[in-house]
Amino acid sequence: MPSTKQQLLRFVGHQHWLRGRDRILRTFSHPDHQKSSPFVTDFFGKSYSGNLANFIDWSVFYYGAFQLHEVRLLATVADALRATGKPVNFFDVGANIGHHTLFMSSHADHVFSFEPFSVVRSEMKRKLNHARVDNVTIFPVALGDLNENGNFHPPTGANQGTGTLSNNLPDNASTEVLSVPVVRGDDFFAANQLPPITLLKMDVEGFEAKALAGMRETIRRDRPPIFVEIQHDHYNGSGSHKGATVKDLLYPDHVIFEVGELHGQYQLRPFLIGNTEEALVLPVELAGLIK
Repeated sequence: MPSTKQQLLRFVGHQHWLRGRDRILRTFSHPDHQKSSPFVTDFFGKSYSGNLANFIDWSVFYYGAFQLHEVRLLATVADALRATGKPVNFFDVGANIGHHTLFMSSHADHVFSFEPFSVVRSEMKRKLNHARVDNVTIFPVALGDLNENGNFHPPTGANQGTGTLSNNLPDNASTEVLSVPVVRGDDFFAANQLPPITLLKMDVEGFEAKALAGMRETIRRDRPPIFVEIQHDHYNGSGSHKGATVKDLLYPDHVIFEVGELHGQYQLRPFLIGNTEEALVLPVELAGLIK
């Protein structure tokens, strides 16, 4: 049960207009220094069972969501697609503990989630069972350009969302290496008779080019909106990046926006600046789908 202090800090965290609220929260309740503290809260109409010792759960408790602007953008795109008469099949690649999966279960007909790391995948299953969600299918695999076993570097500490198959390791990467199944998306989708992708979210910590290469035929066929974290040199081949670029792997005739945030709301602007950006990719025929 959260303490009175935590409840007060939660009130502060929910004031999205308040400058410096993150600094206040981290001063008095830093996410890296939390003891196990389970909680249950409303999450956009679903029951969310979390623990303050996990950074994503910490964000849900104090801010209402992890990356609130992201889920608001995904909901807007999904609802706009539904308004065109399309069934919404949401593919969550790099699902982690299921935050986006749980949220999108209310906006999609079906959610297909891909997560190779058993620790966070088990937590995702627990969260979905607690919330009584029944329109999600979970696959215990990573998506890549080959069917193989990959070397996965799990994270340490409160932030369980930075595990990667990439060689570019984050500061909190464990010295342990886990072998996880990696599948080529085009092959896997066909073998499992998955429906067309209506909306794709990809958060794979630097592995996006390989994941896109493996599902190239599918995304060129389905041309879904794609929300993805892209390192700029991976998009256009500038800098030290070698190999196929994200730009080349996407479907032809697309527009791309950098996704920004202001007071919990998303903002779309030209994809021009920064090192690592959240991006929204749209096929040109859907360029006017949302404002």
